[in-house]
Amino acid sequence: MSKFYSNKENSNYLMISRFQIYMLISSDIPEYALKSIEELLVAVRKYEKENKCSHLDMIAVEKSTPISNFLLYGKPCIKNDDLYVDYKKVVNALNIAIFEDNPIAKQILPLFKNQVSGEKNILIKQYDAKTINYILENNDFNYYLSKINGTYTPLEYVVYHNNECVKMKLAENSKILTLNKK
Repeated sequence: MSKFYSNKENSNYLMISRFQIYMLISSDIPEYALKSIEELLVAVRKYEKENKCSHLDMIAVEKSTPISNFLLYGKPCIKNDDLYVDYKKVVNALNIAIFEDNPIAKQILPLFKNQVSGEKNILIKQYDAKTINYILENNDFNYYLSKINGTYTPLEYVVYHNNECVKMKLAENSKILTLNKK
């Protein structure tokens, strides 16, 4: 199953691995999506050649692109990891809640004990929607700690932008997205 997720620093971008892109190509997808994916792969290959990279793993794609639209609203065989609760996310959310002395930690504890995982729309039938949303929004303890202790440094990503791949910082706290072309 192919999966993707929103960029932690800027939710206007989706992150997808190259492996997942190849999995999409091998599945039955609409022509417009296939064309967009082929353009993306050409841009990735060009970027790798120009920057002497052997293999890019993750690529950021704007949510407004045809590829992102297909990922977000396409076939159900493509999993939006932003809407999936796994045990790692539960553990991280519990750590954050405990660190903040947030009473929601008590609501997360049963999910932790039972090692619950599943899709958001299914879990909210069994568990409090507020708890599930908290887990999905607070799923990276290291990121959380770096933000509160001032050691956070925005990362650079390879971003598919205007039919080319560029290195870019996506941090939302930046006034402008910065392009760093070589």
